[in-house]
Amino acid sequence: MLSRKTVLLVLLVFLHYCYADDDPCNSGSFNTSTLSGILPYKYKDLVQIPNGTVCIYNFTVPWSYVLELKTDYYMRDTDKITITNNLGEQQVYTSSGALFENTYFCPKGFCQVKVESNSKASFMTYFNYRYLSNYTSDTVMSGDWYQLNGLVPYHYIIYYCSNVAFTLDQNTSPDSMQNLANYYIYDSPNLSNGEYLGTLASLKNSTIYTTVVFVSVVNFYAGLDSDAYIIGNDASQIPSNYQFILTTPETMGSYQFSSYVNNEAAVTFGCQGCDQHYLDKLMFDTSVASNGYVGIQGRSPSQSYSLDKVLFYQPTTFSSNQLPQFIENREFTVYYYKTNFTIQFYSGKNYTGYQTSFVGREGLIASNTIWNREQWDGGSFNFTFSNNSQLFEYRINMTNLHFGNNDTDRLYLSIGTGDTTAVSLTWPGAMPTYVTGVGSWMAVESHYSLQTIIMLPFEMRDGTPNTTTAQTSTTAVVTTTPMASTTTVLPTTTPPITMGPLPTVVMANSSTVTSTLATTTSKADSVSLNFLVLFSLIASFLF
Repeated sequence: MLSRKTVLLVLLVFLHYCYADDDPCNSGSFNTSTLSGILPYKYKDLVQIPNGTVCIYNFTVPWSYVLELKTDYYMRDTDKITITNNLGEQQVYTSSGALFENTYFCPKGFCQVKVESNSKASFMTYFNYRYLSNYTSDTVMSGDWYQLNGLVPYHYIIYYCSNVAFTLDQNTSPDSMQNLANYYIYDSPNLSNGEYLGTLASLKNSTIYTTVVFVSVVNFYAGLDSDAYIIGNDASQIPSNYQFILTTPETMGSYQFSSYVNNEAAVTFGCQGCDQHYLDKLMFDTSVASNGYVGIQGRSPSQSYSLDKVLFYQPTTFSSNQLPQFIENREFTVYYYKTNFTIQFYSGKNYTGYQTSFVGREGLIASNTIWNREQWDGGSFNFTFSNNSQLFEYRINMTNLHFGNNDTDRLYLSIGTGDTTAVSLTWPGAMPTYVTGVGSWMAVESHYSLQTIIMLPFEMRDGTPNTTTAQTSTTAVVTTTPMASTTTVLPTTTPPITMGPLPTVVMANSSTVTSTLATTTSKADSVSLNFLVLFSLIASFLF
């Protein structure tokens, strides 16, 4: 017969197994039949988990939902909480020695919360299925950049491209990079039926490429924003070596690039808050043999479908006299191929030196419509290149002046010295394709509409007397040698055309003169005249 002590021990063991909480985790599986709750299930505060215990909670997140998991925990170094989403991405909590709180959002699909207690970890997780149909979208055009902190709660942005590719601004600070993981990417313009693709955290290392036309970006983490800028391009329009750099208004920046592979590389520069850039320096590494080039085109790659490279420079032919050069648009893209170079430019309107004349200078005066075809209101410019210390022979190529359908489109060109204007021409109306004049200044002004294209290469030569005899014709094409173009779309030579025997010539520092043909008589006419004079004398003598 069992002793009383043995019976008591058996009873205690029986009571322990019958009434003790065998599973303080209350592990289980959950779905939208329970839209919100607390883990461990049915508890209302932190629960201490025995050593050597693993708690596992599996969730199913259906279409139109995202699962919010807010976890409070107190752990030691050997404890760990791991949340795994449908792509296998993991959020791991290991902070110890104090009470912490973290929030994570699981997208559609499978989601698991795993708690590993080796030092009596305590935790509590609040879960909530959030309905995505309550979110409102804002569209961002292909090729535009976007600052992520512009996303307000319950809003998301949609990029529309063919195979959207995201690139991060190279000037992003480390602080702005910290919260990139809070921005989720979906493959649909509608969050409710979109598949989760990942987060923008991958931008820290490289461009993110997608295979879909519509891509949405959303931040579920209120107050945990990033100041970073991203740009979304059509993946087929950007090379594998592509960068995006935002500049600061009214600053000079210098950047070095190198590429010797058989593919073109590119970098898009943009300025948030300014639409003017001045190319100040371009330095090629001539110690390395190069048959490459640098070409500059308006806008970003996805927006340049109707644009050409406006400026084109090669190491073997480039001269510093081709700078400074004005670029009128908030962004432009530099394409480069098999070359090592440094480019320096000023972003903003307060650049000094662009309108200074010097001997040997070459450049391009252009309408903003060659940099951006979406200048719906047209534009204008007014430049006066001058240097009162000497005279210059100004040469300007007018062959690429094409006005739109607006009757108010005009271009004015004048060249002079001091208060004296030697050349004054207005288009439409003026005829020359090349204009040359001597003076201390050259003024070019235009007001134009969207369809107008203006690309006027110019040169400045020494205009000191006895160094030039060039003239400018207002009714016939000038016979000066056409200048070499610095663009890829302008002709390098154009043969002179004769338009009549009576040209009106405008000469710098002189008045307008009309030339006439000299009158001459033939030998036969001279003999007849002499005979008539002699006959008259004889007649007067006889009669």
